[in-house]
Amino acid sequence: MEPSYSKSRARVARVDGSPRFLQLLGFELDREAADGPAVCVNIGDVHKNSNGVVHGSVIHALLDSVMGMQCFRAAGRQPVATAEISVRFLRPVFDGRLEARATLLHGGKRLLFVEGQVVRDGEVVAVGQASFVPVRR
Repeated sequence: MEPSYSKSRARVARVDGSPRFLQLLGFELDREAADGPAVCVNIGDVHKNSNGVVHGSVIHALLDSVMGMQCFRAAGRQPVATAEISVRFLRPVFDGRLEARATLLHGGKRLLFVEGQVVRDGEVVAVGQASFVPVRR
């Protein structure tokens, strides 16, 4: 069965420099924030499950993305990969704009620890913690 999104959308170009995965989900990236990057999304029907609630994987992806970007900065712009992630969903989200931010807890040579939160209208709707490993090519 063919996915409901267009084939051209699946091949999104890196027009604004954002990774294709973020563009595919409709995420917006703000790299210029002084305290670290922010990843945002305006909720649409495509982000919701059959109950009309934002799918947990959308919030998970927001957190994984912003925490990874924060670790990328802390690792001296060296690529990193998620080693472990935990997300706690605090309240359901039905609409609006979500913004995710992250804070580095500890940055070592082999492992980086970070926490993040997703906010809607000033209210925290989810929190996460993760560890990332630097990737050497």
